[in-house]
Amino acid sequence: MNPVDQFRERYIQTYKDPSERRQIVETGKIEEIISYMSGGYRAAAVFMAKAGLRREECCRVSVGDFDFDKNILFLRKSDLTRKRSNCRIPLDDQMIREVREHWEERRARGETLQSDSPAFATERGCRLLGEKFRQQTEKAAVMAGVHHSGNDVPLCQRFTPHCFRHWMTTTLMERGMPVSYIDEIRGDIRKGSRETYHHISDERLVETFRKFSPVLNIRGLLCGGVNRCCQKQRAWRN
Repeated sequence: MNPVDQFRERYIQTYKDPSERRQIVETGKIEEIISYMSGGYRAAAVFMAKAGLRREECCRVSVGDFDFDKNILFLRKSDLTRKRSNCRIPLDDQMIREVREHWEERRARGETLQSDSPAFATERGCRLLGEKFRQQTEKAAVMAGVHHSGNDVPLCQRFTPHCFRHWMTTTLMERGMPVSYIDEIRGDIRKGSRETYHHISDERLVETFRKFSPVLNIRGLLCGGVNRCCQKQRAWRN
């Protein structure tokens, strides 16, 4: 290993233009963005916002990857998860409810769900595509007033699916979740001997996640008579 790289990583901080930092929006805007989405896109957005899943990871999840007895989603080993130190995603009641309601909607349309069926799917039952999910997220963010498109628009004025991951990390830290648990959920490599030797059980991971994970008020926005939301959804689809 190059000792210069080690020195640079430890002692030299790289200046980053504030305009090139990811946008962190308030919780109300996250709820509004998700409320403008529907079906598999909405359910996937809930998982990205609450557990920090990357969009391609979310698109690859299958029905059989869920263990509802342990309240854990197990991400399959793939080229997408090779950088993850942990592939266990804890589930809270809201995440479970969202994905089960999505599955019930699909079964009502006549779809048969098997273990290898996509956990998050389009109305035709197809697996979500990462680029399409980005488009759906940005459209919803435009309606929420937090995204501006264009090649010359700085990153701080855009809302992309990766902003969910930034919001989740910031929110859990502000709510007091221990950093080691946040790293575990994000799949980051925990540095230092104490973190390396600190083994987090499935039960403890779920318990801690449920303690600090916020409940998103997305159901109220959709069902509380917000005509503006419904009108924008219809205009968007048309």
